Amino acid sequence: MEVSNEALRKFDEELNLLRINLANGQADNFANYKQLVGRIQGIEWSIEVIKTITKKNIWRRRRIMQQVSMA
Repeated sequence: MEVSNEALRKFDEELNLLRINLANGQADNFANYKQLVGRIQGIEWSIEVIKTITKKNIWRRRRIMQQVSMA
């Protein structure tokens, strides 16, 4: 879990920087704007995938532990 937590922390940091850059007008043309927005969307998607995988792994581990304790 430590790896996924570290990855989520790094993604959050990058996401905040990109949002600040976007809000401060870093995108000087439409192409740059689309690139920033695309990166933000990609990071947001990655965060959701990591969270989903982590939840599934926790659920699987709990299920396995329950099966082992019942045996």
